[in-house]
Amino acid sequence: MIATKKIVIFVSFMEVQIVLLNDRLNFKKHCKFRNYYQDRSGEAIFLDTKTAEMLISILMKGGSMKLAIGSDHGGWELKKEIMKFIKTTTTIELIDFGTASKESVDYPDFGRKVSEAVYTGIVDRGILICGTGIGMSIVANRYPKVRAALCHDHFTAQMSRLHNDANVLVMGERVVGQGVALDMVKTWLETGFEGGRHQKRLDKIYAIEQMVKG
Repeated sequence: MIATKKIVIFVSFMEVQIVLLNDRLNFKKHCKFRNYYQDRSGEAIFLDTKTAEMLISILMKGGSMKLAIGSDHGGWELKKEIMKFIKTTTTIELIDFGTASKESVDYPDFGRKVSEAVYTGIVDRGILICGTGIGMSIVANRYPKVRAALCHDHFTAQMSRLHNDANVLVMGERVVGQGVALDMVKTWLETGFEGGRHQKRLDKIYAIEQMVKG
């Protein structure tokens, strides 16, 4: 049995962040979970210990985050380092959509692959890298419900999750150094969405998407 004093779950669309807090435990797990219950504010879920233990058991068995990553030739070197970092420091299931060398390619081809994987739900989130990040951002944000954020430092990566629930992180290899990039990835993966007033704003973005489609 897990003796918990408080269990809090933050939800955003199909993503669930579980935080268990007690004297000895501070456990965070990110995953997809399609059936959940939330309070009226939509910001948090409070569960009794028995229910939480059942949910945690399900998540730990098959709830690892799936992450797509892609780059063009301008982001290939940084993509390699990010993949190495994720594989050695997390349990995230990583899917590489290319490119596989520094040979010149067209960034829309790889931005499309990652964005489609996020849009269709094949993966939970995505990371895109090109020379500046601008081209990849333009491609990714063509897809409904893809919220791609071009970030340059710790603060922008953190805020993209807290306030914008960004599900695609974009960066430029020619703009940020490797150390900053890896810190951004770590921050972006570990930061949850605050919900509340920010969810209302995302709902308005979704309404705009629907209006444009219609």
